[in-house]
Amino acid sequence: MSEFKIKATGVARLKEAFGYSASGFQHCYKNEQAFKMELYALGLLLIPAYAIADSFTEFAILISSLLFVLLIEVINSAIEAAVDRMGNEYNEFSKVAKDCG
Repeated sequence: MSEFKIKATGVARLKEAFGYSASGFQHCYKNEQAFKMELYALGLLLIPAYAIADSFTEFAILISSLLFVLLIEVINSAIEAAVDRMGNEYNEFSKVAKDCG
């Protein structure tokens, strides 16, 4: 009979989830050049976004669009990692999955 690890709940679960997410972003920063470039672009575009926004809402919308780009890059990296995990041999479906990601 196998032993199951009891999953954390409440605040402990939230802390674990945050740690997993932080680990994923750290991996993307270290290993994904596109993520790093998009993160730098976000930093550079904060000042112009603040300058052209007439309200906090406009500023939040501008920054949200930049954060959305980062989120999509993380999803793309996850797809590529999952496809690479399946094997290194060439497969047309793997190519399509990575290209579409």
